[in-house]
Amino acid sequence: MLADSYYWKGTTHQNCQDYAISGTVYSGSLATYGIVSDGCSSSRNTDLGARFLCHSAKNALHNLFTCSIEEISNLTDETKDPGLGNLVLILKNEILASARNMSQISRLPESVLDATLWIVFSFFNSDGKQKCVTIGWGDGLYFTDKIGEVISYNNSAPFYLSYWYSKSRRESYEKQFDSKMFIEKFYEPAEIKNERMKKVYLFDGDIEICDFNNYPCPNIIHHNYKKPYVKTCVDPEFIFVSTDGIETFFKVMEDGRKENVCVTKIIGEILEKSKKKDCFIKKRMNVVRFNMKNELITHSDDFGCICFIKE
Repeated sequence: MLADSYYWKGTTHQNCQDYAISGTVYSGSLATYGIVSDGCSSSRNTDLGARFLCHSAKNALHNLFTCSIEEISNLTDETKDPGLGNLVLILKNEILASARNMSQISRLPESVLDATLWIVFSFFNSDGKQKCVTIGWGDGLYFTDKIGEVISYNNSAPFYLSYWYSKSRRESYEKQFDSKMFIEKFYEPAEIKNERMKKVYLFDGDIEICDFNNYPCPNIIHHNYKKPYVKTCVDPEFIFVSTDGIETFFKVMEDGRKENVCVTKIIGEILEKSKKKDCFIKKRMNVVRFNMKNELITHSDDFGCICFIKE
């Protein structure tokens, strides 16, 4: 699959605390990856921390793909390891060790790493099928042509990877917040033909995704806040993962009111007519930003995303 990434500063921030990268790695066959991070606004220098985490995750993936495809296929097989606990532990430990080293070299406190982290990678597994794996620490959005989920926390306070380095910070988090993580399921395969769906034209083909306007209240699932969000799929048409900044887009009306713009409109605008070539999102965003400026649409929070499309 082709992968691309993008990040964009929000109107309320001086520095963009979101960061996203994407690329390829070769291990017997070509694999692609995308990584996005959202730095905590209440911690200092997390714009740097988001970068530390993304590049540490990139290095961890390069190390992962020194393994054979058979080994990687086993690590990403949820029938053998529900929740991919072994893979999560390997990546978590390597990412944290590397990112912590970067912060220490920079003489910055560990709180600089207070940031969400989402990793998506795609490869041809030992069965010859395109396998896609998503692992997310913190809040964010996960969308494919078959399922859409929004991951959120009580009081908008995610449990960051950096908390694993400090028992006192973990205890403080658990005491201060209700320690609940929610997964809101907006649509899934059985609902794709629901009459409330709207059609968005993507990649010269037709993919139906949900129109949130007038859509029934989503199903809400409680999830262990200390465990990352993990999702695997085979041969998707597309995968779109973003930070929670995508939920802060709004349109300024003629009377001065601010009207929220639904998430699917933003996703549709970004993916519509995206060409299957390098930097497809970065190039498409030039058009999207121009159109949004003309429509008086902007966003208050930083926004970062990664996207995969089938070649």
